[in-house]
Amino acid sequence: MMKKDNLVEKFMPYLFVRQTNVRVDRDKNMGILKNYKSYLEDVPLAATNAYLAVSNMNMLLANAQYVSDFYFDDTSKTAVCYRYRQSNGNNIAVLWSAKEDGENVSVNFGCKKITVYDEYGNASEMQSDSGTYSFNLTQSTVYAMGNFSEFKKN
Repeated sequence: MMKKDNLVEKFMPYLFVRQTNVRVDRDKNMGILKNYKSYLEDVPLAATNAYLAVSNMNMLLANAQYVSDFYFDDTSKTAVCYRYRQSNGNNIAVLWSAKEDGENVSVNFGCKKITVYDEYGNASEMQSDSGTYSFNLTQSTVYAMGNFSEFKKN
């Protein structure tokens, strides 16, 4: 109806729940919850990895305001770091690399301690007297939270 009435330019259907468990079926295998049919899934409506990643992103970035960003290499532009400020005042950096084999980077956050979250929300603490932290970035998003006084590539 919206397409027909010219209210939207493109319409992209998306199913929250997978309609099949056949991996090669692109049209019916896009949902981030597994199928609801018990004969197709061991645990019907179970969360997929994508659901966990989206939930973590929403938890960390909900109501956060964009502050700034930079590329680690201005030529290749494969690895990037975004800075956000959460509503409670915490700083959070979002980092990843587009390279399939990943790349090593370092960031000066100017603080002695950060909490690092993987894409699923698993947390670990890192400490640095200099405020500089090293990451082996992959295509999976990494979040770093701390009281940043700096935000620059090292």
